[in-house]
Amino acid sequence: MYPFIEKVIKCLTQSLMDTMPEVRCEAARALGTMVKCIGSQRSEDLKHWLFEVLKSYCSAEKRSGAAEGTNLSHYYV
Repeated sequence: MYPFIEKVIKCLTQSLMDTMPEVRCEAARALGTMVKCIGSQRSEDLKHWLFEVLKSYCSAEKRSGAAEGTNLSHYYV
């Protein structure tokens, strides 16, 4: 699974920015589980990206997805 982690994370982060709340929620859950499996050391770039989205002036959907991803990535670690 490790060779594909970057591709999977990229798909999940795109799904975090979806307009449908259900898609964002499931992507956040999957991302949280992924962080739990790969460990916090390897997920630092992802967490940094999530915080950057939270601080940016982008759409509410994007910030909401980043908030859900941040929440569940911290919950599972």
